[in-house]
Amino acid sequence: MGAAKLLKEKRPKIFRTSCATHTINLMLEGIGGLPRFKKVLDQEKQLTIFIYAHHKTLAMMRKFTNKRDIIRPGVTRFASAYLTLQSLSEKKEQLRHMFSSNKWEECKFSNAVKGRSSHTLVTGSTFWAGVVLCLKVFSPLVKVLRMVDADWKPSMGFVYGEIQKAKKEIIDALGGNKKAYEPIINIISKKMKDGVGIVGDGQGTDELGQSSRTRELLDEDFASGSEEEVFEEVDYELDGVHIMKECGDKE
Repeated sequence: MGAAKLLKEKRPKIFRTSCATHTINLMLEGIGGLPRFKKVLDQEKQLTIFIYAHHKTLAMMRKFTNKRDIIRPGVTRFASAYLTLQSLSEKKEQLRHMFSSNKWEECKFSNAVKGRSSHTLVTGSTFWAGVVLCLKVFSPLVKVLRMVDADWKPSMGFVYGEIQKAKKEIIDALGGNKKAYEPIINIISKKMKDGVGIVGDGQGTDELGQSSRTRELLDEDFASGSEEEVFEEVDYELDGVHIMKECGDKE
């Protein structure tokens, strides 16, 4: 971001974008840092570390899940955490059965502090309700993360539209409860503002910190509903130099 600041000073109207994958990952990490989500993520980490830390618990888990692992790697650290939550949700019944079985009672780790804590976590309902909530909130942004990290690279305007859709899906997932969704939307908007924009054009900015001209170009790109060519030249004067700038993708 240091280079971006230097460019702003020299070229106040320059159009810039940050790495989409990095920006969306920062959104997810920011949301994951909110208390209600951080608690669930910490519990997920605690549970998986306990299971994978001991040969007996790992072997037992694999037996009850038909040799399927819980931990799944993702394109980013947070994506891995999301995929692990998803995996836990899919194996909820198998894990509950495991922690309620005679084999667990016979396991020496069942009486350990972390063993009892893991048992309470899995057999209770609070943790699983938190997992469902996390998946509902994170899923829309993870979809966008997968899209921007794919071999096919969408244009910035298309990504912008997908993030707008993700925000609406998150609001719907939280039942339109403003108190619940507002901190999340604020995080997304802030990261968008940091990640893309035209600074100092004197046109005013929207809720994402983007100028009306930026919003217009992005909306034009996304409105087509596909990755068709969206090409426009913008003339402007800066430091006495006439610059032709291409906005959008030219295939």
